[in-house]
Amino acid sequence: MAINPTFLEWFRSEIDRVADDRAVDARRAFPAWCLEFVYEVDADGAFDQSDTLSQGDAGIDGWRYEEGGRFHLIQAKYPDDEKAVVGVDDLQDLVRGLALLRGPALIAEGPHRPKLNDVALKLEEAVKGDGARVSLDFFVAASITKPAKTQLTAFAEEFDADVQFYELEDFLGIWSARELIGDLHGREVRFPLAKDDHCYRLNCLAVDGVSGALVATLDGRGFGDTIAALTPQIFHRNVRYHLGSRKAVNLRMEQTIKDKEERKAFWLYNNGITLVCDSVAIVGDADRTLVATNPQIVNGAQTAMSLRELRALYETGEISVQARFVSVESSPVGEAAMLAISEFTNSQNAVTVADLKANDPRHKALQDRFRLLMPPWHYERRRGEWNALTAAQKADFATRQVTKEEIGQRWRAFAGDPAEAITAKEKMFSDADVAAAAFDIDRSPHLYLLAYSVYASFSEILNKKRQEELKRYTGNAWTSSNTEAVTAAKQLWVGHMAALTHGLLRERYGDGEEKNLSRETAQQLFELWDSAENELISFVMMRAFQTTRIWLRNLGAQDGVKKALSLPATLADLRDHWEDALVDHYPLEDRMPALPRGDD
Repeated sequence: MAINPTFLEWFRSEIDRVADDRAVDARRAFPAWCLEFVYEVDADGAFDQSDTLSQGDAGIDGWRYEEGGRFHLIQAKYPDDEKAVVGVDDLQDLVRGLALLRGPALIAEGPHRPKLNDVALKLEEAVKGDGARVSLDFFVAASITKPAKTQLTAFAEEFDADVQFYELEDFLGIWSARELIGDLHGREVRFPLAKDDHCYRLNCLAVDGVSGALVATLDGRGFGDTIAALTPQIFHRNVRYHLGSRKAVNLRMEQTIKDKEERKAFWLYNNGITLVCDSVAIVGDADRTLVATNPQIVNGAQTAMSLRELRALYETGEISVQARFVSVESSPVGEAAMLAISEFTNSQNAVTVADLKANDPRHKALQDRFRLLMPPWHYERRRGEWNALTAAQKADFATRQVTKEEIGQRWRAFAGDPAEAITAKEKMFSDADVAAAAFDIDRSPHLYLLAYSVYASFSEILNKKRQEELKRYTGNAWTSSNTEAVTAAKQLWVGHMAALTHGLLRERYGDGEEKNLSRETAQQLFELWDSAENELISFVMMRAFQTTRIWLRNLGAQDGVKKALSLPATLADLRDHWEDALVDHYPLEDRMPALPRGDD
C-alpha cells in the first residue's frame, strides 16, 4: 500500500523530534516514539520504558504493562527507506527475548543484564500476580512480509503469547482515528424520559446494518443538561455543527422555548431528534431511564443546542422532545446505514448537498492530510466545525483554515473548468465523477493550497482597499469601466484567471511530458505565492490584466461579461489572448523565478 507523502513527512519529523529532545539517533528514538504514540505513554515514561537498547538486549527495544491486561514486549525497526520490506530474520529475536525473560538466569553478563532482569521481574509479577497476557509487538517504519507475520505468530503461540504488527499504514490508521473532535466510543449516556412509559421499541425493523430502534419522549431540561456535558462529541457524526441562532428556524424555536405557554407544545411543533448509537436500552423499574452507548446526534443538532443554551429559562417537566435512537452495527454495513440515516433525516434547516457529504470518507481523508501538513491546516468538512474546536485546538492552526467547498471550487477553477466551478458548484458533491476529480485524496494538499491562494489573490486584488496595488498591475490602458465590468462578474473572472495561471505555472515549473506540478514543486510554489509580494505574483498579475483588457475590448458590450464568462468556450478565447500577452516574455526562465531544488 502506498503511503501518502504528507504523512511520511510528518512521521519522520516526529521521530526527529524525539531524537532531538533526547539527543539520540533516530533508531533509538523510534521505540520511544512508538510507546508515546500508540499507547499514549508520557514522553519521559516512553523513553524510560524503551531504554533497553544496547548490544545483547535480546531484541527487546521496549516494554509496557497495562495493569490487569497485557504486558507488551516491543521490537522496533527503523529502516532508512520506508519502501523496505522486513522479514522474519530481522524480527525473531524478540521471541528469543521472551524466552530469556522467562528464564532470567540465562541472561548473559553485560551492561544490558540489569535492565533485562528488571523487565523480567516486572513480567513475572504481571503474569503470575495479575494474570496478564504477553503481547509481542513489532513496530516497523516500513512493511513486514506476510511469511514473517505467519511465522512470528506461530512462534508466539508456542510461548502462549499474542502478537501485534504495526507497519507504516497502521501508524497512519491510528493517527487518522484520533480526530480533533472524537465521538463517545464505549461511553454510556443516560437520557431522562419525560414519563416512565414514554418510550416505544420497534421490533419489526428490518434494515441491513441496523440492530434496533427505539422512539422516546425525553424531558427537555434533562436532555439539555446532558448535551451541555457532551458537546461537541455527541455531534461527531452529524453533517454539521450548531449554526447559531441567526437561522430563522432557530429563532422560532427559541421563541417557543421562551414563551411559558407555547413551550408546552414544543413536542408538537418540533420535528425531534435522531440519534445513532451502538446500543440502547431502558433501565430501572420506578424512575426509568434511557441508556445509549456512544450516542451521536445525526439530525436535530439545532434543536439540541437550543434546548442546551436556553435551559436556564425552563424547568424539568416543562418541555418534552421526541427522540429516535437507532442502534447500528459496528461493520461496513452499519456504517453505510448510519450515513443513509444522516442524509435522509436532515431537513429542518436548509441542508446543502455539501452538508450531506460531510462524512464521506474522501473528506475525512483530506481533513487528515491537511492536518498533517507542517504547519497544519484545518480542512472544515462539516459546517460549524471550526467554531466547535477549543481555543487550544484553534491556536494550533492559527488562521490556517479552509472549507471543503472552497477547496473543491477553487481546485476545479484552477484545473481548467472555471465556468462550471462557479455556476454549478453543487456538482462537485452531487456528481460522482466530478466529486472524484475535485477531491482526489492522492493529490498533494499543497497543490490544493496553491489553487486556493492563487484564487484568493485575484479575488482580493479587486477589493477597494487595494486600488493602488491594482494600478501597478493594470497599466495606463486599463480603465475604470474595465474594473467595473470585471468586478460585476468577479468570481467568474477570478476562476478564469486562476485557470490561466495554472497553465503558466505548469509550463514554467511542470515536470515530464504532461508538465504536471510535482508535490515538492507545489509546496515550493505555494510557499512562494503565499509569502509577501514577490516577482512571481507581479509577473502573473500583469499578464492577467493585459489579457483581460484585450479580451474586454474584443468582447465589445461589457454588460455581457458575466454571460460570456459563464460559457465554457470562453476559457479558450482568453487563453489565446494570454499567449499573446506572454509572447514578448519568453523564455519564461528569464522572467519567472527559479525554485530551490532539494534532494527530496
